[in-house]
Amino acid sequence: MRRFVNLILVLSFLVILTLPLFAKEDVITVLVPFRPDQPFGAYFGEVIKLFERTHPGVKVKWIFGGSWGDYIKKLGTMLGSRQGPDVAWGNADYIFIPGRGGGPASADSLTIPDEYFTKEERLGMGAAVMGSIQVPGRGIIVWPWHLYIGGISTMIANEDYLRSAGFDPDEIRAKGWTTDDFLKALSKIVKDVDGDGKNDIWGFYPVNADDERIGLFPVYLSKKRPLEEQWAVDYFFDIKTGELKDPELLLKAFQWLHDLVHKYKYAPKEAVTKSYGDAQDAFLRGEIAFIAAGPDFLARVKEHNRLVLEGKIKGKVIHAGIVPMPYLNEPGHEPIRPTLNVYGFYNFKQHPYKGDEHTKHVMEFCDFITNITFQP
Repeated sequence: MRRFVNLILVLSFLVILTLPLFAKEDVITVLVPFRPDQPFGAYFGEVIKLFERTHPGVKVKWIFGGSWGDYIKKLGTMLGSRQGPDVAWGNADYIFIPGRGGGPASADSLTIPDEYFTKEERLGMGAAVMGSIQVPGRGIIVWPWHLYIGGISTMIANEDYLRSAGFDPDEIRAKGWTTDDFLKALSKIVKDVDGDGKNDIWGFYPVNADDERIGLFPVYLSKKRPLEEQWAVDYFFDIKTGELKDPELLLKAFQWLHDLVHKYKYAPKEAVTKSYGDAQDAFLRGEIAFIAAGPDFLARVKEHNRLVLEGKIKGKVIHAGIVPMPYLNEPGHEPIRPTLNVYGFYNFKQHPYKGDEHTKHVMEFCDFITNITFQP
C-alpha cells in the first residue's frame, strides 16, 4: 500500500512538472510598419524579447504591415474581418483617417484603465489621448510611446553638400528657406564629378515611405493656414465632403515635382521607380544630397559612419542633419512649421473577446513597452 501511495505521489509530481509543457501559449499579435532588420525594428524586437523572458507563457507575434499605405490597408482589412491585431503602432492621423473605418473620438469613448496609469501620467498624455480615435464599436486604449519630430515637414540633408553650395544648415534650421533657395543649392550640388558626362551627385530620389512627399509638400503645405488645418488628419481632402481642399495648389505641387525631375534634372528619371530603401542607400553612398526621412534615419547614418571609421565597410563619413522643407516663395505662403507627432500603441477592443487572461497579458505588454525605460 505504501509503495502504491509513493507511486501516486511520484506520478502526481511528474504531472505537475510537465503541465507547463502542455499549457496553451498565449499569443499577442502586434501589427507594425517596420521590420526586425531595420534599426527601429531591431530595437523594438529586443524590447519584445525582454518582455517574453519576463512573462513566461506569453509570446508576441510580429506582423509586418509594409509601408504606410499597405500598413493602413492591412489594418483596415484585419479590423473589418474581425481578425484585428491586439496592438497596432502608429500615429492616429495616419491609422484612422475617416473613410477607413475610423472617426474622431470623444473624451468618454476612450477606456484608459486607472490601474495602469497615475493621474499625472493620464494628464501627461494630453493631446495624444484626445487626438486618438476609435473604430465604431471598438474601444481603443492609447499607449503613447515617443515623440517624433518631422515627418512631412523636414528632410535629412548632407550638410557638407549644403555648405559647398554656400548654405549654412544652422541658418536654414533657424530661419527656413524657400523653394528658390532649394533650386539654387541643387544647381551647385548636382554635378558630374569624374568627367564621364554623367552626374555622380544628384539632389534626391522623389520617393520614400510616404511616396514623393519631398516634391509635393514644400508647395502644398507652405500655404498659410491655421495650425489645426495645416496638420489636419488629411492634407488634401475635406474630411466632411471628401472634396479636394485646393485642387489648383495640388496641381502646382505635382508640377513642381515633375519640373525637379524633368525640367531642372536634379533627380535621375529612373529614380521615380526606386524604393525608399534605395534612397537610403544612395544617401549613404553620397549619391544624393537630400532624403525625405525623419530623424530616426540619423541613427542609420551614425551606424554607417561608425563602420566606415572602423574600416569594416568602404565609403565616406556622412555629416547629416535635419533641415525644414523649403516653402513656396509666393504670396500667401510661409515657412513650413516642423511637426511634433505623438506615436503610440493602439490597443483594440477584441471582437470576439479572447478572455480576461489574454486581455491582462495585452495590457501588461503595452504597459511594458511604453515604460519610460524603453522610450527610443
